[in-house]
Amino acid sequence: MGGIGLPCPQVRTWRRLGQVRDGIARLEAEKGRVAQGVRRIMASHDKSSAKTLPELAALKERGRSLRGQLRALEAEESDLEQRFYLGALQLPNRTHPDVVRPPKTSPKSPQTQQNPP
Repeated sequence: MGGIGLPCPQVRTWRRLGQVRDGIARLEAEKGRVAQGVRRIMASHDKSSAKTLPELAALKERGRSLRGQLRALEAEESDLEQRFYLGALQLPNRTHPDVVRPPKTSPKSPQTQQNPP
């Protein structure tokens, strides 16, 4: 485990994974708003005149930038997930000593009936 006051690597990875997922959600929401802005411009202008609008060019550039950021975060998310789950597989699978365990008795057999005629 980590030193005093420092979380172990698994906890740090899990926290970072949460931050990355939050970032992905924010970027996806912004990407949706950008797409909605592009659709609004395209609906209110004909195709040839819309292409010359600086607002449309700015929205398209912002959309490209968001897609690049999303690709980077999604790659990081994949890496973090793999590291977290591979690390989780290394954790011992033991029950906490304070958990009440049933008494060790012989296994119970189901009651048997006579064979049908």
